[in-house]
Amino acid sequence: MRFQPTSFAFTLLLGLLASVPSFGIDMSLPALAAMGAALGARPSEAGFSMSLFMLSLAAAPLIYGPASDRYGRKPVILFGVMLFVIGSTGCALAQSLSPLLIWRFIQGAGAAITTMSMAIIRDLYAPEIVMIPIGDHYTMSPREAAYAVNLLKPKTVIPMHFGTFPVLTGKPSELQKLVPAVEVVEMNPGVTIS
Repeated sequence: MRFQPTSFAFTLLLGLLASVPSFGIDMSLPALAAMGAALGARPSEAGFSMSLFMLSLAAAPLIYGPASDRYGRKPVILFGVMLFVIGSTGCALAQSLSPLLIWRFIQGAGAAITTMSMAIIRDLYAPEIVMIPIGDHYTMSPREAAYAVNLLKPKTVIPMHFGTFPVLTGKPSELQKLVPAVEVVEMNPGVTIS
């Protein structure tokens, strides 16, 4: 089945692809203590599963990027999703902490395929204006946002999800320093941009 890039189905597919890491993080975080108890491990040991997930989530794009440039986006995305499903199944079937840690690492490597959604958007649309979260807590930091901006190569960036709560410490000025060739526009309520 082939989706047209302008279709709702394609947009939904990219959105689901971008949400894959949330399934591995948000669904397991509240269960860490119970998971540790069920596997006969302390909560701190069960928490190590999150560290391994995040490690592979951060490292796998270093492989996915060059592989997708060489072999195409689709086979690499299918591989990553398959890896995530296999890792998730392994996590569900793990009977002790050691196998769980291995499966969580595999699951995180599969979840890292979410980075391909930005590459696909760049390939198809070359957006001129993008909105990027920069809060640095629960969202990208200005440094991570600068990386995303460099991938998307827009002319204008509108930072979002910053400064509304004390923990959201990222600042548009930090982002501007990291991407000096791009216009960073800090929006205020009621202001429009064209």
